[in-house]
Amino acid sequence: MAGKPTKIGILGGSVTKGHGLRRNQVENWTARFLEAWKALFPNSQTVLINGAVPATGSDYYSVCFGEHIDNDVDLVIVELMINDQRLERNAQAYEWLLRGLLELPKKPAVLNIHTIGLSFEFISTGGDFHTPIAEYYDSPVISVRNVLAHHIYKHSKLDEYYFGRLPDSDKPDWRHVNEKGHKVMADLLTAYTQRQICAVERAKADPRSWTDKSAGTLPGKDILEQVPRLRLLQKYDRTSVTGPVKPFCRSTRTKKHRLTPLETKGWATWTYKGRAEKPYLRATEPGASIKFNVEVGIINRVRITYLRSKTFGLGDVWCWVDDNKKEGQRLPGYWNVDHINAAVVGTVSDKVPAGKHVLTCEIMEETTDPGGGHEFRLVAIDAS
Repeated sequence: MAGKPTKIGILGGSVTKGHGLRRNQVENWTARFLEAWKALFPNSQTVLINGAVPATGSDYYSVCFGEHIDNDVDLVIVELMINDQRLERNAQAYEWLLRGLLELPKKPAVLNIHTIGLSFEFISTGGDFHTPIAEYYDSPVISVRNVLAHHIYKHSKLDEYYFGRLPDSDKPDWRHVNEKGHKVMADLLTAYTQRQICAVERAKADPRSWTDKSAGTLPGKDILEQVPRLRLLQKYDRTSVTGPVKPFCRSTRTKKHRLTPLETKGWATWTYKGRAEKPYLRATEPGASIKFNVEVGIINRVRITYLRSKTFGLGDVWCWVDDNKKEGQRLPGYWNVDHINAAVVGTVSDKVPAGKHVLTCEIMEETTDPGGGHEFRLVAIDAS
């Protein structure tokens, strides 16, 4: 409102990337919201960075968000409602993501935009595990599902009106909203922004400050604006302080710190159907191995992000740190989950001393895939 430059960062999945939109540069909710934002703040030079990565959730972003947005953002909008499965580990990852964003240099505001998906086992998705955590950190949640769902239940044909089409099919794609759904997302975000402008103007009209008469037993503004010293998903004590984590991330889906092997045998860069937005390091034969340098921090953890699918014929890798092959982990690419092909995060070790190490992964002869597949698609590595 003061006319200062503003930088907005976006984190999300395939919806925010624009899956299924014919005119993504115009129809995407991010483009619509940016246009509305500029109309609301015409004197401010605004930059929006869409850091969305398809088939990716909080587990990946909790460490790698800095690969996809700039550190000097003023506002971050997170769209991961349908990308996270309803698992506690994803809730924990989302909390680490939220803390990391709130501790960026400019202490940005963080909003959550929850889209709607109807193709899953439950109407409720992993984003519903985000909501109580977002409330704990006073991060607003704007829900498209809660606006549209009851209306769709009453008028069932709307489940086609707001969603795209599956490729080469007349069936609706109940995972990805179409341009009408994107418009609702942008409109809700715009309406929320307008309400905040009104709140600021009301405060200007009545500048009286709140007086604390509780003798310090109620929190003041200085406390409420801090990142809590304890995470919501940890046990209470009087002294512990959860410090900021400096993550190490190397990814195939960023230009900042590309995933570059130290050594490789039988692995190569590959894209799914030539789609530039879905690059992988890929191997198909048992014995193929790959090594990376990693730098471990205070959490003592090393992980990989890789694709899992029921139908792609994906095999298993054995990954370990330094020379501790016997203490490694088997990470299967196959899973018995229908209709979901997603990048997931697997922990190689959470007992690695802080410092520099070498991560090695090797395609196993044994495979979990019922069809005997050995292919493995690697997205990223991280350490913290």
